[in-house]
Amino acid sequence: LESIVSGGVTVDFFRLDKTKPAAAAGAAAAAGAAAAAAAEGQLPCLLFDEVDGLSAGDRGGSQAMIKLIDKTNVPIICICNDRMSTKVRTLATRCLDLRFDKPSLRDLKVRMQQIANAEKLIVSDETLTRIAEASGGDMRQCVGQLQMLAMEAHHRQQLQQQQQQQQQQQQQTQQAAICAAKDTQ
Repeated sequence: LESIVSGGVTVDFFRLDKTKPAAAAGAAAAAGAAAAAAAEGQLPCLLFDEVDGLSAGDRGGSQAMIKLIDKTNVPIICICNDRMSTKVRTLATRCLDLRFDKPSLRDLKVRMQQIANAEKLIVSDETLTRIAEASGGDMRQCVGQLQMLAMEAHHRQQLQQQQQQQQQQQQQTQQAAICAAKDTQ
């Protein structure tokens, strides 16, 4: 999947909304966007995430996806967390079933370090290990934890800058008071 995205392919992301039966309209819009990208010479791909999260009320969304898979030439990637879910059965008959193992702790740490480097975030190896172990192999959770660390670091930096500005203002006020006292003598 990463090679598809990083290879310059346009990916139209469509997350199924469990609360809205308008999934059929969303699927049609995603297909239209993919067709427009193809017309511009790009290689589109539709990505449907959490297809196992469809509820009984989303029957229209599931059927719309199946129709889209049957009629389009655009590559479609359907992602699910629970391949054995009954909600995925009909859809799975029209898909190439690729199964992925959870990434190892080492793989998680390497990827998190790459992200941290790209974001200029300094994170200790020990912290990366703790995040990887706590994630249970979930890369999204790892990225979320890194994002939280980055936000905390940014917040600390802002506080330090504010404190420095306050100290500078106090020093300037003190210097002005000293100068004023000298002038009155």
